[in-house]
Amino acid sequence: MYPARYQLNALDSYSLADFYESNMGMKVLEEGDGYYRLGTSDERTLLEIFPTDIPRGETLSTGLYHTAFLFNDREYMGSALNHLMETQSPIEGFTYHGV
Repeated sequence: MYPARYQLNALDSYSLADFYESNMGMKVLEEGDGYYRLGTSDERTLLEIFPTDIPRGETLSTGLYHTAFLFNDREYMGSALNHLMETQSPIEGFTYHGV
């Protein structure tokens, strides 16, 4: 995966970091006081998660539409999708944009 470096705010930053570590294969590179920096084994940052105490709105929306990751090739992307299906990760859809 190539970094696009996302920054997210989360009410439960620990659980969100755990999801990306357990299901997406990211490595926790730095953590402290609810902050998590995750990325690749070669220390490239892909995601930063910041804790927040801002309450959810009435719709309980996450506020996030989607994230995107660029893989080296289709084979690697297929391997990642297979892993997500095997672990029954809560994802809703995916697509190949031909990039």
